[in-house]
Amino acid sequence: MDYRVEQAIILVQTNLKSGLRVDRLARQLGVSTSHLQHLFKNETGTTLLRYQQRIRIERARRLLEETNLSVKEIVSQVGGSDMSHFVRDFRKAHGLSPRCYRLNFLQVRGQQNTPINNRIGQDSKVVY
Repeated sequence: MDYRVEQAIILVQTNLKSGLRVDRLARQLGVSTSHLQHLFKNETGTTLLRYQQRIRIERARRLLEETNLSVKEIVSQVGGSDMSHFVRDFRKAHGLSPRCYRLNFLQVRGQQNTPINNRIGQDSKVVY
């Protein structure tokens, strides 16, 4: 992989909250914006902006699963600038809004952490 693309990936991941713009990233790497976009697309199969968005969504997913931060705080942590836009992108990626994703995750995790006898309803019959 081209070293400039590798550097771009590292810089995007480490500067996610501040939202490093493509033109600044290109300047930092010593190439034009269009050249960096071309290199990145050829090497990764996606655009820099889509890559940055995917990283934001995945980091938000992890924060929803691992922290008690509010959705608003998570959007800020991952560099989202518009809550409704972010929620729409998250829903597109995961099929649920961030809030519903967390509730679903906690419910599933809670079911996995309880003994099987507690999950079987009183009306259920266990057949051996």
